[in-house]
Amino acid sequence: DENSHNKDTVFLCLHGQPTWSYLYRKMIPIFAQTGARVVAPDFFGFGRSDKPVNEMIYTFQFHRQSLFELIEFLELGNITLVCQDWGGIIGFSLFPALKDKINRLLIMNTLLPEGSFISTGFENWRKYNRSQDDLNISKLISRSDPDITNEELTGYDLPFPDRNFKAGVRKFPELMMDKPNSIGLDDMRKAKEFLASNWKGDSFMAIGAKDPVIDIFFIISEDISCCAMAGGSPDRRLTTPGGTPHSLHISTNSIITPGVITSGLIITEHPAASAVEIFLDESTKGKFHGDSAATTPIG
Repeated sequence: DENSHNKDTVFLCLHGQPTWSYLYRKMIPIFAQTGARVVAPDFFGFGRSDKPVNEMIYTFQFHRQSLFELIEFLELGNITLVCQDWGGIIGFSLFPALKDKINRLLIMNTLLPEGSFISTGFENWRKYNRSQDDLNISKLISRSDPDITNEELTGYDLPFPDRNFKAGVRKFPELMMDKPNSIGLDDMRKAKEFLASNWKGDSFMAIGAKDPVIDIFFIISEDISCCAMAGGSPDRRLTTPGGTPHSLHISTNSIITPGVITSGLIITEHPAASAVEIFLDESTKGKFHGDSAATTPIG
């Protein structure tokens, strides 16, 4: 919780599985430099939060209610919701209940499940996760970002010294709302309806185009009113110089400055798990270029 004295502007950063708030270590200092409050909680079962060993404790409603109560307890408002993976699924479920508290979205590789088949990639991931009683988290992360350091990989592993600390890691994929009777599906439907029809805030999406688990482009770009892409008119698209919305390179510092976040979408050439990892790092390596895409409105 950085700049906790600031009650006016908040960045709420929500991680996914199998990571923790360490995922945002490169973003947090940039957000904090603006003077905004930056809150990066760990879901139960992850990071520095308690890790019950009973997997039955980890339900969607348990995670959702915990996040809801955290926001209320900290009296957060004027929130920019920064989310990736399960951080997005749980974060989106706060709509429309907390619609007056959240006014901007910064979205990275997540989805709004609809009670139906997600993808072959997700099915393969869930099957693999089931087979890993003691998932090697750092090994998984290293496959997504070949430039990550050993020190950083150790950071991902630190909260999970052995399998007894990984009940939450094992359970998350089992919570996916990919069946008509999935728990939490009503919350997802309400969120989707609100975001597609009533959301008026700024939204920005940063997508790892080589996501091996979910086809993000076709799932979520249609679900948020000011981020519609597929089938949209040319003025609602950001494209590469070659004309295809495949691999946009941007100056990331422009995107995350609170006064500059606008409605838009960028697609990187990286896989999903490294989208956040690389999001801020690339500009320092000179791999992202061109500030114009960062402020081009799409809606």
